[in-house]
Amino acid sequence: MPRIPRKAAAKKLRIRSDSLYKSLFSEKEMVESLLRSFVQADFVKALDFSTLQLLPTQHVTENWHLRENDLVWQVEWKGVPCLLYLLMEFQKTVHPLMPVRMTIYAGLLWQALWEQGEKKRKELKEKNCNSAVKLMPIFPIVIYNGKPEWGAATSLEELFEFIPDELKKYNPMNEFFLVDIHRIKQEVIDSAKGISSDLFYIERMKNVYDYENICTLFNRLNSSFEHLSESLLGKFMGMLNDFLVNTGAIKKGEYITNIKEALQMGIPERVKRMRDEIANEAAAQATAQATAETSKNKDKQFANMLRNKIYEKIKSRFVSIPYDLIHNISITNDSEILADFLSAASETKDVEELNAYIEKRILSYS
Repeated sequence: MPRIPRKAAAKKLRIRSDSLYKSLFSEKEMVESLLRSFVQADFVKALDFSTLQLLPTQHVTENWHLRENDLVWQVEWKGVPCLLYLLMEFQKTVHPLMPVRMTIYAGLLWQALWEQGEKKRKELKEKNCNSAVKLMPIFPIVIYNGKPEWGAATSLEELFEFIPDELKKYNPMNEFFLVDIHRIKQEVIDSAKGISSDLFYIERMKNVYDYENICTLFNRLNSSFEHLSESLLGKFMGMLNDFLVNTGAIKKGEYITNIKEALQMGIPERVKRMRDEIANEAAAQATAQATAETSKNKDKQFANMLRNKIYEKIKSRFVSIPYDLIHNISITNDSEILADFLSAASETKDVEELNAYIEKRILSYS
């Protein structure tokens, strides 16, 4: 049985690798799944996903470089080519100026594509071919998987304190589409079909040791993996194996090649056993702590009983109890020492002799 990680009950899979997201969304199936499942817009229905083409950023721009984790896809909409600009945003804090940033990115991207088009146009002109340079529309997407709600603006118009209607046409009113993974309704995730929803399901899992969650995840993946390309399947299995190592369900060095193999190995059952062991260990610790507390309370109660008997004995013999004697008797909860004090309270001649004896005893005890 693989070793159970410490603090396992609170462990949660965190997919924070920018390069992992970029790698996954560099695959056609991921992009198509994202748009079909999470972009509720009519234009998506008219996209020809067979024309999806990832544009290599090093060829898209010469004088300006896209951010490392940005992706630019080209796809045809009713026969017209357009661009899908995927901005991967994984920082913990929300960027209030994201609409400005996205507008700048779009403008620089258009500029770079225009310059590319101009170069091609000149080449065609030399061959006596006329070709006008045209810009392509951009659909900007921000994928955000931070825990705090986005809450910030998604359009430039929201950032203006006030703008007269007459000036709106002279100012960009750009807006980006936000995919806030942790704010997608659960029923949308549950009903969505496609590999991107499976990725978001993993991202949103609150406890990797929840047996029902693991079973649901494996059933989802088993269905999705039937239609994946070999490239995307390999990437997703790599992520899934890291996930299973992270939970302790498989040992480091083990590698599962497909979901059926994981089911045959009884991975969900392993997770369930681990969850039960974690729960049993926690229960045992709680019981031991409660027992210790009970024993401690009993000792304290017995010490209080002995202390009260000492006070009663002193009052019966000497009438009053000086404050310093009360203080000295209250210092310890050791029942053996208090029993000795009780004997002394019966045998000493007066309060002064008793107090001196107790002080001497406390000094030897400390």
